[in-house]
Amino acid sequence: MKHLKTLGLILFLLLTPSLRAQKHTYYMDGFVRDSFTKENIQSAFVTIMTLDSAVVDTFTAKRYGWWQVAENVTLPHPGKYIVKFVKEGYYDAYQEVKFVYVKHRKNGCNLNEVLMRKIPKAENTDVQLRAAEVVATKIKMVMKGDTIVYNADAFQLQSGSMLDKLIERLPGVVLHDDGQIYVNGEKVQSLLVNGEDFFRGDPKVALDNLPAYMVDKVKVYNRMPDNLSALGMDPKSFNIKSYPLVVDVNLKKQYSIGWVANVTGGYGTDDHYQARLFALRFTPQTRVAFVANSNNVYGDSYYDSDGNWQQPGNAQVLTTHEAGTDLLVKDERERVKLTNNLTFKYRKRESESKTSTTTFLDGDNVYGRQSDIGRYRNWNITDRAKLSYTVVPKRGPYFEFSPNISYGQFSNWNLSRSADFREQLTESYMGAALDSLFTEGSAFHYRRNLISALRTHTQNEGNTLSTDGELTGDFRLNPDILRFKVGGNYYKQNYRTLFHTNDGDLNPQQDRFRDTPYHEYSYYAKVSYGYYLKFQKASLRMTPTYGYSQSYTSSDRDYYQLEGTDAAQWEIERLASTKDVLTQYIDAQNSVYSTNLNRTHTAGMDFLVNIDIPKIKYGNFSFAISLPLRHSADRLSYSRGYLNTVKRNRNLFFEPNFEWRIDNSVPNKYEHHFRLGYKYSSSTPDLSYMLDYEDTATPLVVRLGNPNLKNGHTQAYHITYSRNAYKKQIFFNSGIYYTRWDNSLIQSMTYDAATGVRTYRPDVINGNYNVRGNIGMNFPLDKAKRWTMYMNTSADYRHSVDMAALSGATESVRSTVGRTVFGEELRVVYSENGYRIEPKLNVSWTHSVSDRFSTLNAIGFNYGTSLSMPLPLKFELFTTATMYSRRGYSDERFNTDQFIWNVQLSRSIMEGNLRFQLEAFDLLNKMSSYSYNINAQMQTETYQNVLRRYVMLSVTYRLNRERKNR
Repeated sequence: MKHLKTLGLILFLLLTPSLRAQKHTYYMDGFVRDSFTKENIQSAFVTIMTLDSAVVDTFTAKRYGWWQVAENVTLPHPGKYIVKFVKEGYYDAYQEVKFVYVKHRKNGCNLNEVLMRKIPKAENTDVQLRAAEVVATKIKMVMKGDTIVYNADAFQLQSGSMLDKLIERLPGVVLHDDGQIYVNGEKVQSLLVNGEDFFRGDPKVALDNLPAYMVDKVKVYNRMPDNLSALGMDPKSFNIKSYPLVVDVNLKKQYSIGWVANVTGGYGTDDHYQARLFALRFTPQTRVAFVANSNNVYGDSYYDSDGNWQQPGNAQVLTTHEAGTDLLVKDERERVKLTNNLTFKYRKRESESKTSTTTFLDGDNVYGRQSDIGRYRNWNITDRAKLSYTVVPKRGPYFEFSPNISYGQFSNWNLSRSADFREQLTESYMGAALDSLFTEGSAFHYRRNLISALRTHTQNEGNTLSTDGELTGDFRLNPDILRFKVGGNYYKQNYRTLFHTNDGDLNPQQDRFRDTPYHEYSYYAKVSYGYYLKFQKASLRMTPTYGYSQSYTSSDRDYYQLEGTDAAQWEIERLASTKDVLTQYIDAQNSVYSTNLNRTHTAGMDFLVNIDIPKIKYGNFSFAISLPLRHSADRLSYSRGYLNTVKRNRNLFFEPNFEWRIDNSVPNKYEHHFRLGYKYSSSTPDLSYMLDYEDTATPLVVRLGNPNLKNGHTQAYHITYSRNAYKKQIFFNSGIYYTRWDNSLIQSMTYDAATGVRTYRPDVINGNYNVRGNIGMNFPLDKAKRWTMYMNTSADYRHSVDMAALSGATESVRSTVGRTVFGEELRVVYSENGYRIEPKLNVSWTHSVSDRFSTLNAIGFNYGTSLSMPLPLKFELFTTATMYSRRGYSDERFNTDQFIWNVQLSRSIMEGNLRFQLEAFDLLNKMSSYSYNINAQMQTETYQNVLRRYVMLSVTYRLNRERKNR
C-alpha cells in the first residue's frame, strides 16, 4: 500500500506540470478609441502580459465586423492578465482582464471600450521630415472584412450632384427609378447615414437631398440587429450573411457638425409645378432633418433622375403634398438612443380610364367594355419612434421600446359604366359603345348584341386609426443571449359607401348605403435563449423559442336598400349620422356581423452551425435550420339574415426551413457565396369563406361560401451563387428559385350569358407552381475601367390553374396556362471627366400556351441611351432617348412603338449653390395612353389619363454650414 501511495504521488507530480502547461485559445474583442473625440483608433499594438509583466502574446489590433480589436490569443492558463495598448501619438493604455475557460464554450473576454489619451503637441517632439508630394490614383473600392467600402472622391460627378448620382456610379450597384438599390444582384433593405437609419430607411429622401460632395465613404454590409450590436456579441457566432443588406453613407469629418439645406421651386407648361425643401442639422450625437414636397408631376417621388418615365396603364395624374421630420439623439457612450419620424402626406388623384376586355370561358367568349372617372382624396399623419437603452455598452442588458401611431381620412367619388356583349364589337373610337348605350334612345345595333349594362355612381369616405408598440429586452450571458419580446397593436376603420345604379335603359336599379365599421387588436409575447458551443474548428448555436399571440377582429356591414325612399336623395354625411332612422331599410340578407378570435402557440428550436473549411483561411460552412411547431385555434361568430352560427377551427402546423451556405473570401481580392435553402409554410382560409351563404350586395355579382375548403401549403426552394472579384471589379450572381402552392385558394367563376351575372365561389386547387432563374454579371471592358458592361439574363415559367364556366354547366372547368418569359438586359457605361454615356437594351419574350386562347409568342423590347456631359459656358446636359416596342400579337393594336425623349439642361453658379434647370419630358409627345395585357382569364386593352408632355424651369438653392476649425 505504501508503494502505491508513493507511485500515485509521483504520477501526480509528473502530470501536474503538463496539465498546467496545457494551452487554450481565447477570444478578445473590443474598441480602442480616442478619449476626447471617441473616434476609433486603427492598428494599435497590443501586448498581453501576466500580472508580473511577463509578455505572453503580442499582435496588431485588426478590425472584424464593428470591432476595432478582434483576435484569438493562446494563453498558458486562464486567469487575470494585463493588456497594454501602444499607438504613436498617444500615451500607452492598460487594462486588466480576466480570461475564463469552460470546455466547448466560447472562452475569452470583452474589452468593451479602451480610451487612449493623445500626447499634446508640445510633448510630441518627433523629428519632422521635409514635405514630399505624393500623386496617386484614387482607389474606388476595397474590401474590409465583410464590408465593401467605396471612396466617394474617386468618382467624378457634375457639380451640384446629389447622392443618387454617386450611388448609380458605384461598381456592382444598380439604382432603380423608385430608389431601390441592388448590390451584386442582392436587394438593399435600408439606406443609412453615418450608420443610423434615415427617415426609416426610405432611400429616396437621402438620394434626392444629400449633396454628393459631403460623402466620404459608402459602405455595403449585412447589418446585425441593434440588440446584438449593443450587447457586443461576436459576429462570428451568428449567421451574419442572413441579416439585411444595407448601404451606409458616411459623411466627411468636416460635416460632422453643421447643417445643410436646399430648396427647389419650378413651374412649367399646363400649370405643372414642383416645390421641395430639405434641411438637416447634425452633430456627432444628434440629427434633425426636415423635408417637404409638393408637386403634380412626380407623384410620391421627390425626384426622378431618368426623366419621370411612366409605364402606361400604371401612371396617374397625381398631386402630392407631404412633409416629414426625422430626429436622432444619442449619448456619447451609446447607452441611450432616441429616434422619431413624423410624416404627413396628402394625395389628390384624378383618374380616367377606358377598358376593352375579352374574357376566356369554356364555350363562348364574353366581350366587355368599361369606363371609369374618379376623384380620390386622402391624407394621413404617422409618427414612429424608437427608444433604446443599454445599461453597459457592449455588455448589456439592452432594452428597446418602439411605439407607432397613424391616423388618416379619405373621400372618393367614382362614375363607372360597364357592359358585356356576346360578340366582338366594332367602335369608331374607344368607349363609343358605352356612350351610345347610356344615351336615351340610342345604340340599337349594340343592344342586339348586349348581355348586360350597368352604370354606377359611387361615393365613399372614412377614416383609419392604427397604433402599435413593442418592448424587447436582451441579456448577454456570455456567450449566450436571453431575449424576450412583448407587443400589441390596435386598428380601427370606418368605411361608408353610397352608390346609385342604372341599367342600360337608364332605369333606376339600386340606391344602396353601406356602413362597414371594422376594428381589431392583438398582443403577443415571445422568449428565446441562444446557447453557444465552441469547438476547435466549428461552433454551434441552439436557440429554443416559445411564443404566444392572440388577435381579435370585429367586422360589421350594415347594408341599406334606399330605392323608392326619401333617403335615396340624402348626402352620405347625413346617412352616416342618422343610422337609427335607416334601420327600417336594412337588407338583412346582405348585412353581416362577425367576430373572430385567434389564439396561436409557437414553439421551436433553431440551430446554427459554423464550420471552418480546412486549408482555406477565410472559408466557412454554415447551416441554419429552424423547426417551429405552430398551433392555431380560431373561433368565428357570424350572423347574416337567418344564418347565425359559431365556427371553430384548430390546426397544428410544422413549418421547417433551412439554409446551407458556403462562404469563402480573401480580403480585397475575391469572395464566393453559395446558398441552398428550403422553406415550408401553411395558411388557413378565412373561416367566413367556409360558411354556406349567398351574397348579392354587389350588382351583377353573386358570392357564395364553400364549407369544403382545405388548408393551403407553400414550398419554396432556392439555390444561389455569387462571386465578386473586387480588385478586378468583376461581379457575378446567379440563382434558381422554385415555389409550389398546394391547395391554392382561388375564386372559381360561373358566368350567366343571359343576365351577365358572375357567381364567385372560393375553392382550392392544385397544380400551381413557378420556376425562375437569373444570371447577372458586370465587369470593366478596358484596363482603365472607363467602360463597364452590365448583363442580366432571366427566365421565368409560371404554371397557372384556375376554374371558370358558363352558367348551366354541370361544374366549373379546370383551365391551365403555361407562361414562359425570357429576359435579357444589356448596359454599357462609359464614364470619364464628367462625361457619361449609357447605351442599353432590354428584351423580353413571352410564350403562353392555354386551352382558352391561341398560343402567344410576343416580344417586348426597348433600346436607347442616356447621356450626361459638360457643355460650353459651364452648362450641363442630361438626356435620355428610348424606343419602347412590342411585337408578336395577332391584334395589331397590341404591336406598338413609343419613342420617349427627355432632356435636362442645367447650369450652376455661386460655387454650385444656385442651380438652374430646364427639363422637357416626352419632348416629341409620343407617350401613349394605351396599354395591353393578356393572361389566363382575359385579354385587356386599357386607356388611362397619363402625364403628358411638359417643359419645366426650376431653381435650386443649396446652403451648407460646417463647423469652423478651432
